Amino acid sequence: MRTLISPKDSIIKLAEMYPFELTEDNLSCVFNNSAEPVQYDADRKYKLSAFNYICVGNKCVSIYNTLYSSLALLSFEEYKNIEAISKCSNEFISEMIQDGFWVKKRTDEKAFFLDCSAFLNDICDGITLTLAVTHNCNARCSYCYEQGIIPSSMNEDIINDVVNFISTLGNGIRINWFGGEPLLNTKAIDEISNRLHEKNIDFTSYLITNGSLIDDGMVKKMIEVWNVKDVQISIDGQEETYLRVKNYKKSDDMLYYKILGNITKLAKAGIFVHIRINISHDNIKEVLGLQKELENVFSQYNNIIIYPAFVSGTGDPFSEDEMIELVSEMMMNTRDVSKLTADSKLFSLPRLHSCAVHSKNSFTVDSDGFIYKCEHHVGDKEESIGNVCRFDLINRNVLNSIPDHCKDCVFLPKCMGGCKENEASGDIPCFIEKYIIIGYINCITS
Repeated sequence: MRTLISPKDSIIKLAEMYPFELTEDNLSCVFNNSAEPVQYDADRKYKLSAFNYICVGNKCVSIYNTLYSSLALLSFEEYKNIEAISKCSNEFISEMIQDGFWVKKRTDEKAFFLDCSAFLNDICDGITLTLAVTHNCNARCSYCYEQGIIPSSMNEDIINDVVNFISTLGNGIRINWFGGEPLLNTKAIDEISNRLHEKNIDFTSYLITNGSLIDDGMVKKMIEVWNVKDVQISIDGQEETYLRVKNYKKSDDMLYYKILGNITKLAKAGIFVHIRINISHDNIKEVLGLQKELENVFSQYNNIIIYPAFVSGTGDPFSEDEMIELVSEMMMNTRDVSKLTADSKLFSLPRLHSCAVHSKNSFTVDSDGFIYKCEHHVGDKEESIGNVCRFDLINRNVLNSIPDHCKDCVFLPKCMGGCKENEASGDIPCFIEKYIIIGYINCITS
């Protein structure tokens, strides 16, 4: 047995101790992993963890635990006896228990995880505010879920209401600048950011943009005024496909390369860039070529990552096998799996909730000041839960339902039921984390 990633020992110990009274002090070690490794107790009976994902390859077997974030390679002989502890060596038994692949038989991991995530979600969840400062956009992507929304932008009155609303939320806020194309309304971003600085409200921000409007002056403002730490830019294919899918209202022959240049500007300025490769059946055959192209262009930058995202809501969904196959190919195709976020997904702590819908402190505000739980609903006033000018009336009810079939899935700690909006549109709800982990494990196993 070869351990590739050691577990979060504190979570294993807490799971084996559960049930106990849930308090902040009791659960604080979850975030610092301060516990000593779990030791084998010969007087106890053990069972396989409920959260083991096992992949049998041509040369070895991989086992990854989605709750404890441990990863190991087993020989076929070791795997053959994985359910028969009496046939295993003391060394193998000790390693399997230390890595969390075997847990004490009385341990109810599922109850522990669901109860603790609900408790921590209630007390630890930071404030995230997605601000759609405009519904206008300079692109016309066919898959955009904002199609049909009347274009509008935040005016001075709405900006005032937004700032007042943010003032009620406290410090340590994360703002996602969103659209439309948010850089079509930099005036609103400037005004909101400056007003928050004046009020000494601590915030960081994340910008979601197509990247076509970025210039040197804007990059400077991102750092000095907007407090931007990360930028997400979607690339929908190689040059010809990208320009066809984006269908910009004003375009030129060099626009694709201008956007790649803008990504470089951001990276050189110290901003972390997330390049999202939007994948549909229309561009799937060129994804590996695009991946190689992007990795070649940005190989020298450690603050640029690339990750796949399967387009949803098109009526032409991908099957799970298709997604696993493509992401596995991307893992085999890359020179550095960390560029595809494999390391961060493998090491990540379990989710407290699936998305903003299940977080009591996450909201999306559209350009007219209406508040939503899901960014996919912006502009659909019937889905609104309140308005920034009447924020005392906000309905903060959180939907905590997780489908029963998701509760029995080994990827529950990484997914928590997935995206309800994707499921409603006929797509698989599971988050991309699941497929990145499976793709990486397929890669190392084969």
